[in-house]
Amino acid sequence: MTQPPWISRRVKWMTFWLFFANLIFTPPPQANAGQDALRLELGRPLERMIGGGETQRYIIALSPGRYLGVSIAQQGIDVIVTVLDPAGRKMVWIDRPNGAHGMEDVSVIAEAAGDYIIELRAASKFSAPAKYLITATNLREATEEDRRRVAAVYTVSEAEELRSNETADSLSQAVEKFGKAAAAWRSLGDRYEEAVAVYGRGWSCQMLGDYYNAICDYRQAASMMESLQNRNGEAVARSALAWAWLYVGEKEQGRENFRQALQTYQSMDNLRGQGVTIYGIGLTYIATSELQQALEYFDRSLEIRRKVGDTRGEVLTLAAMGITNFSLGRSEKALEYLQRSLELSRTLGGLNIQ
Repeated sequence: MTQPPWISRRVKWMTFWLFFANLIFTPPPQANAGQDALRLELGRPLERMIGGGETQRYIIALSPGRYLGVSIAQQGIDVIVTVLDPAGRKMVWIDRPNGAHGMEDVSVIAEAAGDYIIELRAASKFSAPAKYLITATNLREATEEDRRRVAAVYTVSEAEELRSNETADSLSQAVEKFGKAAAAWRSLGDRYEEAVAVYGRGWSCQMLGDYYNAICDYRQAASMMESLQNRNGEAVARSALAWAWLYVGEKEQGRENFRQALQTYQSMDNLRGQGVTIYGIGLTYIATSELQQALEYFDRSLEIRRKVGDTRGEVLTLAAMGITNFSLGRSEKALEYLQRSLELSRTLGGLNIQ
């Protein structure tokens, strides 16, 4: 059926606007729920909820030369952890590339006596509230191995900050830092932390456009996580591997790794992970021009993303459904999905085009 010219023009305009809008989201000011710090006690776990825009703080008293280990179990939200010394100076910043599940462990050695602050905030300002569990797991006089562990933590922290800067120079330095961290964790016999560092190196390589080394690192990280029986870590690495294969045009490899990641997420009842990987499978069908099958996967992804409150994911999925319908010659349907995507995107905080 011939598409009316006005519909075709409007679909193309809205498609452009949605991709542009994704770059200029400005979220609304959020209430900071973490102004009052809680006292953290050794061996006493605290379970709390945190959402996008929130910061929560914990205090623990340390004397010089004392080693502190803190464990944060993410249960549906990705958090960033910062440790501040008694003078308020940042000691370390941690955001392992393990998504909304998995551990964010941090280790420091006190240089001065006083109250140290452990600060947590959601990595995404759009995150729906979810639980995490924080525990001070170790507090003792620092040993030589503790010092090596802290040095490895700091190297990972530096690598993550370099990666987040997203310049060619910073990403190249991040690759080197993650490699150094992986070697340090290997010497300490910590296979999990080694696998996370290898994954971070792969992510940095991918951001540089070095897909060959990214694929090698993702494969290694997935294999290590599988041997550790860490299902979330394996699924995260498999999903990243799938995206890398898709970027280099290997659609079948991408689809197979998405399917493996999906099976793992299903075994964990991880709905957010399922929504992302099902969306990825839909994109592989776009790449092979199997548009009706792509729509079926996008529809499944949309249902899950709505269920878990993944609004940004819902925006992207609706946009993909609009573009796919347009490619099938269904301009009015395409316009409907794109309009819904644009309207929903505005609820994330509106658009700032200045």
